[in-house]
Amino acid sequence: MEEDKRLRPLVYTSKSFYPFIGALSVLVLLALYAFWVTLDVGPGVTGLDNLTIWGVYIVSFIFYAGISLAGIAISAAVHVVGLKEYTPIVRIFEVLTFASLIVGTLNIVVDLGGPYRVFLIIIHFFPRVETSTMTWDITAVAAYFILSLTFLYFSLREDLKLCQRHCSGWRAILYSLLTPLYHEDEGPIIRRVLYVLAAMLLPIMVMFHTIVSWILGLNPSRPLWYGSVMGPYFISAAITSGIAAVILISVFCRELFHWEEYFTNHMYQGLGNFLAINILIYLYFMLCDAFTVLYAGPTLDHMVTVEMLFGSFAVIYWPMVIFGMVIPFLYFIYQGFVKPEHVNVRMIALLSFLVVAAFWVKRYLIVVPTLTLGVIKIYSPSWIEVTISIGLLALLILIITLLIKIFPILDLGGLENA
Repeated sequence: MEEDKRLRPLVYTSKSFYPFIGALSVLVLLALYAFWVTLDVGPGVTGLDNLTIWGVYIVSFIFYAGISLAGIAISAAVHVVGLKEYTPIVRIFEVLTFASLIVGTLNIVVDLGGPYRVFLIIIHFFPRVETSTMTWDITAVAAYFILSLTFLYFSLREDLKLCQRHCSGWRAILYSLLTPLYHEDEGPIIRRVLYVLAAMLLPIMVMFHTIVSWILGLNPSRPLWYGSVMGPYFISAAITSGIAAVILISVFCRELFHWEEYFTNHMYQGLGNFLAINILIYLYFMLCDAFTVLYAGPTLDHMVTVEMLFGSFAVIYWPMVIFGMVIPFLYFIYQGFVKPEHVNVRMIALLSFLVVAAFWVKRYLIVVPTLTLGVIKIYSPSWIEVTISIGLLALLILIITLLIKIFPILDLGGLENA
């Protein structure tokens, strides 16, 4: 078992693993404390009020929902189209989708002020279907999460049984419990099931992220939100940020577990090319949006756009565009023309981090300026919001880390003959 590099996360634990898990757990506990303060004192302890109704919680929800899209989209595309070269990275996409949906949903729970308000939405679901996009969002999130989890389980099933045969102790028991009624000849059936699930997930994925955009896009009272372009705008951002996030995670695994033979330079060159195309598409959306509003937009839309481009928000807008989009785009294009052995994977990972950060900032610029400009006060996140947001990010990393540690993250086909 120890000779197969694909099983390295399961059999090897570095000295920094437990301190890393401990640090993430502390951040999560601090977030729980901040949330308890919110429940005890009331939502007024945040930077939100009746004027600025949304802040970093909704920003983070849109962000996590976005990176979950690319996870399952690329994984489903690999199964449907048959992009075998990207098979080693597929499960990281699936894990990212699963973890992002959990953390994104928790951002909604926190933003609503407590779990009991989620319960109220559920019990009043049908009377509000025609008037509230939140009911649509709950439906889409539930369907997307269930199908994504099912997809992840069936993609793992054969490998869990292989791991059971090569492991002992609690791992063998866990893998046995997770593979009931397993049969040696079920492989072809599993692949057909995955194909069907992938075909189902692609339209549901588009539906989910279009509905997320409608939470803003169907609100005509706020500048820059109301418009039919919000759906494709959000989907483009989701695919771009999601691919960048997977590049980050996979490069970390490649460096830590020495998986250079599985996560090849050629694969990162292809992902970089795809990421460059998506960045260009998103920049095109941004350009069209800015030009339309600046030349013929309503007064409030024009005011908010000017503030973002040249006013109080320009200090974060232009660094986001230049360092998080334009420079990565140019570098990914350059890397597309070099030989695979000359591809700088670490630089691709660094620029992917800038892309991920830039698209969180872009979500912030979509939500916050339109809610704060022209009102009595300018919104700034409170320590409660910052603590909870950092804790939820730590929870995302914690979930992904534990999943990689407990379950095989690489396809184990041929392990029996290894």
